[in-house]
Amino acid sequence: MASAVGLPAGVRVLCQSRPPDSEIGVSLQQSLSDSSARDVYDAPAKSGVIVTTAASCASAVDATPGTSPAYEPCVSQGQQCVSPILCCAEVESSPQRPISDSSQLDVAITPAKPGVVGKGESRCVPPILRGPEVGAGLQRSLLAPGDVSVPDEVIWPSQQDCMDPDSIEVCSSQSESDPEALTDQCDPPSALPSAVLPSPCDACADSDANQFVGKFGLCDPQPGGSTSCVVEGSSASGSSGWQAYPVVVEVFAGTARVTACLKGFGVQGAFGVDVDVSKACSKCIQLDLTTVEGRELLFTWLRSPRVIGVFMAPPCGTASQARKEGDGGPPPLRSAQWPDGLPGLSQVDEFRVQQANLCYQLVADVVRWCLKNQRIFAVENPLNSFFWRTSFWKSVSKLVQSFDHCAYGGQRQKQTAIAHNCAAFASLARFCPGPECAEQHLPWGRDPTAPNGFATSQETAYPSQLAAGIALAFIKGMVSRGWDGARVALNIDRDKLATAAERAIAGVQSKASRFPAPVSEHKMVVVLRSRRPLTCPCEPGKRLEQPFPLPAGVRATPFVACVPAKSQLLRSTPISVKVGDWLAGSKVEAEQLSFEQAWGVPHSEAEFVEAAVKAGHPSSFREALPDVLQKAVKLNETMDDADLAKMRTHWIRKWAKRAEQLAPEEEELKKTLHPSCRAILEPKRLLLYKEILTECNYPDPGAFDELLQGTQLTGEVPITGIFTPTFKPAKTTVDQVKREASSIRSGVLSKVRPTGELDAEVMKKTWEECKAGWLEGPIPLSELESSALVSRRFGVVQGSKVRVIDDFSLGGVNGTVQVAETPRPHATDKVAALCLALLAKCGRSTVLGRTFDLKSAYRQLAVSPESSWASYVACWDPAIQAPRIFRMRALPFGASRAVYAFLRVAMSLWFVAADQLAIPWTSFFDDFVTFGRGAGSTHLQRTVEAFFKLLGWGFAESGEQPFALSFHALGIKVDLSKFCEGSVLFSNTEKRISELRDTFQKILETGLLPQSFALKLRGRMQFADGQLFGRTGKACMRTITSFAYGDAGPVLTPAARNAIARFLKRLCADAPRVISILSERPWFVFTDASYDVSNRQWPCGLGGILFNQSGQAVELFSVCLTAEQIRLLGGDRSQQIIFEAELLALVVAARKWGPSLFAKPVMFYVDNNSTRDVAISASARTCIPSSLLEQLVHAEERLSFYPWYSRVPSPSNPADSPSRELLQILSWKGRTLKASDVSETLCDCFSLLEG
Repeated sequence: MASAVGLPAGVRVLCQSRPPDSEIGVSLQQSLSDSSARDVYDAPAKSGVIVTTAASCASAVDATPGTSPAYEPCVSQGQQCVSPILCCAEVESSPQRPISDSSQLDVAITPAKPGVVGKGESRCVPPILRGPEVGAGLQRSLLAPGDVSVPDEVIWPSQQDCMDPDSIEVCSSQSESDPEALTDQCDPPSALPSAVLPSPCDACADSDANQFVGKFGLCDPQPGGSTSCVVEGSSASGSSGWQAYPVVVEVFAGTARVTACLKGFGVQGAFGVDVDVSKACSKCIQLDLTTVEGRELLFTWLRSPRVIGVFMAPPCGTASQARKEGDGGPPPLRSAQWPDGLPGLSQVDEFRVQQANLCYQLVADVVRWCLKNQRIFAVENPLNSFFWRTSFWKSVSKLVQSFDHCAYGGQRQKQTAIAHNCAAFASLARFCPGPECAEQHLPWGRDPTAPNGFATSQETAYPSQLAAGIALAFIKGMVSRGWDGARVALNIDRDKLATAAERAIAGVQSKASRFPAPVSEHKMVVVLRSRRPLTCPCEPGKRLEQPFPLPAGVRATPFVACVPAKSQLLRSTPISVKVGDWLAGSKVEAEQLSFEQAWGVPHSEAEFVEAAVKAGHPSSFREALPDVLQKAVKLNETMDDADLAKMRTHWIRKWAKRAEQLAPEEEELKKTLHPSCRAILEPKRLLLYKEILTECNYPDPGAFDELLQGTQLTGEVPITGIFTPTFKPAKTTVDQVKREASSIRSGVLSKVRPTGELDAEVMKKTWEECKAGWLEGPIPLSELESSALVSRRFGVVQGSKVRVIDDFSLGGVNGTVQVAETPRPHATDKVAALCLALLAKCGRSTVLGRTFDLKSAYRQLAVSPESSWASYVACWDPAIQAPRIFRMRALPFGASRAVYAFLRVAMSLWFVAADQLAIPWTSFFDDFVTFGRGAGSTHLQRTVEAFFKLLGWGFAESGEQPFALSFHALGIKVDLSKFCEGSVLFSNTEKRISELRDTFQKILETGLLPQSFALKLRGRMQFADGQLFGRTGKACMRTITSFAYGDAGPVLTPAARNAIARFLKRLCADAPRVISILSERPWFVFTDASYDVSNRQWPCGLGGILFNQSGQAVELFSVCLTAEQIRLLGGDRSQQIIFEAELLALVVAARKWGPSLFAKPVMFYVDNNSTRDVAISASARTCIPSSLLEQLVHAEERLSFYPWYSRVPSPSNPADSPSRELLQILSWKGRTLKASDVSETLCDCFSLLEG
């Protein structure tokens, strides 16, 4: 906080660079009158006094007489903070300064003259305040309201104390051997109701470090006033689950700008919460946090092991000191004496205050919870807000960091404070930089352009830089705890951070930023440091034309004698650490290197190509294959059919014998099960399954407990460690649906109505399930427990069958499910990866395939007895013309947790057979796609059947086709007929094509597509597109998605009609996906273009070079466009067409060299970012680029190559020279190439462009 009370005249404060171990007595005067609690803008200007805060490492400085009051950061922009109290000189006398909200403060200031932290000086901690009330557990917090007792003494911790691990009141300081290290600080203690709660020990990050390295203690108050500290970054710091997918919740999110920045910087799980989400620019969930249900749901989210941080900005409208009597504006609702609300308020105002107080109480509860559970928290409010004085905040007050909004690009000097438990937030201490900023401040008060007529309403949204700074502080805190997923440099400069923030808030992300570049843009980064300002031979972002020799006294890291030509100036910044105010006239330099430049040195052309070959293609099929399947494929390669059969037979016999031995124990175990579980699990060999998982070292041993105990239908899904991390918050709580069970039941039963012929079939299947023991009932409504939830059961036609669906979403059950993982069953990409691996290892053998299907798969797992209250279903019985209610014993098809449970257990079956029996197969729900060599396929079939029977799993044994060269799986057709030739074909089944074709034709004939059906259609298109080669389908689906969420109604728009027609044409052509052994190693294409209208000999040139898998150049083109071709590219309408020319060079390369790239992965490198981005997205906004992209995508589909588009810097691009001048011969690594003629290809491109 940038506020403090003044010292009386004549008071002397003594402070050395290294505080002595002895106590320093200081006489302090409190200035707590209401008259001093004024806005800082009204403070009289004084000089020579530095106002510090006990909780901030930044300083706020008075203006000199005759100038506007302003604040100065304690360090230069972009650097870490140091405390001015560490190097203060003796002060004979200091004029007292009126301050803002002085009644919030406990202690007086430490006045000091501006100074500098010099090289080699000791860094120490601020004083710890102790007094007679501290021992009684009544020490006043930093922002406690009311009277403040002055501490009897101010004690400096000794250097020895700082290193004492048993001390809870000091922090560990950095090693003094590091001359560039900045100050470590301890923040002052604050209080909980019955215990002194020491603040975290903060350690600032080194300004040159590439990651935040500070650690601090999180102190959890224990009964009796003791505390237990956990060092951040240790194994005890929070749940390990958050690092896989960290989640930060922005409570009272408003515009959700912090959430947007967090997502943009790599925290994809971040989301906001607010009662009004209409202004949110990022993911924000609507929730009323003043209700019991809202509070319960918030804490349900926070308890997830994925959540690591909470940012809260409670509404401050009722707590604003801008409310004044008699000024024509809103009247005050609180005061320093009545921070919880003034007495005698009107009914409306009292309700507003009560609602705000509920929010404030929630903030206090969340802070307590975060401290107890070692989560990062930050609470933001204006510096002079009465929120900080309320009894709610008083109970949990922590350290406070203050700053000005204008220092982050805000239009007004809005002073703001953040309370937190993470050292990284100290970097937010940034204040108004001086007159240039002050002159641009907009006034406070009435503003006719503001939403409510007052300027304060225009400052509710954070400036983008501030939102980014808060997000970055959270990320630094997570990095200090071991997270490595940040997508932003932790020492990013302010300009880049501001740009990144603006893009994140706008929802704009570079198409290429989703994946790291295969080859780094710079070979190395050379950092120059000097005590004197460094000359910039070029502007930031530009490149050197000539080598740059290092001036005398400049240090280079790593060492170079000069910066090479073509190096790019990345930054040039002063990094001196200064303390003091620009108004105080102190310009003393620190005794350390104080200016810095960073230069990016590019790869040479040959070096970049070599690095590209080494990096390969990011989407390698082989890399997608799980390790256990790679092991199975390897065994199938190295063992013949006889050895495989012996190994598999031995394993089956071994465990069959063990099953006999365990039979008595199995029987006893099943007797202990709940009757409803026992009926479902009777066929299973549970103990045998457990022993097999143990012997396999299966990574998810909890799968056995899921099977044994039955599946919970509500609540949080346990983390298994085998699925993709994510976070999907619950929509409601278990307690809430139990409380509202009666009304939920009534609503569901009112929707169980006759639907026609399907009712009889649904009822028939329901009676069959009762007979099989999967259902219990019918059960009269009067016999249900009060908390019972009933879900609707209905039927859907799937082909010639009727499938029974249980809608557990309507019944409220699925809304309580909270997910921390996304199960990824093995879809066609895993089948393709397995085929590729088999091609590589067993390509000379005949390979056959088939699918094994578990029978009534979900019904082979039990519902947990603890979820019996949520397992009821109701369906319409046409015989009695009324609903009937049943209770599910087996997993329902329609419950969210049933999906997770089944996939969890099914994945364990897949793993065991692949690991122990070397079976090359995949698992997609209840379908197991299996491959085997032709000669051994019969034995393999018997092995799989024996495996399922051994563990007690039912599967479809009759009517299945044996292993074959062509078979259907997952709704697709897998063709192995060309396996020996090195290819496997994937295509849609004729039935799927026919169904989709009929649907599309009907939509085109009627011209109608109801928007609700559009989303279902998109799902069907997505599955079919997965078996079609190329990207046309994805472009069509984007159009259908836009139509589904648009406001055009059911009538097809021209864009939607065109998308459906294009997809239908592509579907009927049915070009199959070709998985080829040739797909392993990529080829490389480099293209470039030049455009200079002043160069009459070469106004617009195209260049391209093709490299093979080894990085050897094999083809080249170099061509200059004619005047007519330049016109067709838009040269007559635009002064600059380099983007179109770069895209044309890419299309020419794809069309010219496509036949050589058939079925191969190809890396395309271009040095134009826009060209790269539109090539990735396959979409553009204007006609010429759109036409060129259509040609590019058509070439991909026609020639079946797998492209990946990336960037190459111009100095590293081998295609740069052939684009700038006619290059007929190229010498590359001792090989000479002649340029190819691309005139015919160019003519074809322009013919299509004209058409």
